[in-house]
Amino acid sequence: MTYEKKFESLKKKFDTVDTSKFDRYFAIQFVMTDEDCHGIFYISYIGGEFVVAPYDYVDNTATVTAASAEIAKLANGTVSKSLVVDGDADVVKAFAAAYKKAAAKKAPAKKACAKEASFAASPGVASASAPAWNAVLVRVH
Repeated sequence: MTYEKKFESLKKKFDTVDTSKFDRYFAIQFVMTDEDCHGIFYISYIGGEFVVAPYDYVDNTATVTAASAEIAKLANGTVSKSLVVDGDADVVKAFAAAYKKAAAKKAPAKKACAKEASFAASPGVASASAPAWNAVLVRVH
C-alpha cells in the first residue's frame, strides 16, 4: 500500500475523535515504520481545531514511532506495546482515551460468576480495559 493510501485510511479513523475530551493544545507527529510505506504525518489540536495532515511537525508535543497498524489501534483506544513515544506521553494517552470513551457503546454486560466478580472487584487489580502504558517505551528529552 502506498503512503498516500495509508495516510488517508488513518486520517479517516483519527478524524472521528471526540475533541471535547481535550483540555489543552497538542501536536503529535507519527512516524510510520512500515517496510512498504513508511512516512510521517501529524495531528494537532490548537485553538479548538483538530487537524490531521501529511507533513512534518517540528515543534511537536510528542512523536510516536510504530508500524501504521499499531498507530491505527489508537483510534480504538488501544495502546500497542510496540509504540515508541518521544516527548509527552500523557498527550498520547489523552488522545487514545478520547476514542475509548467515544467507542464505549457495548452490549449489555453478562453476569459474572461469584468468583470472577470478586476477583474483578479486588483492590489493586488493574482493569482489563486500562491501557498497558508500563509496556510502552517512553523517551523524555
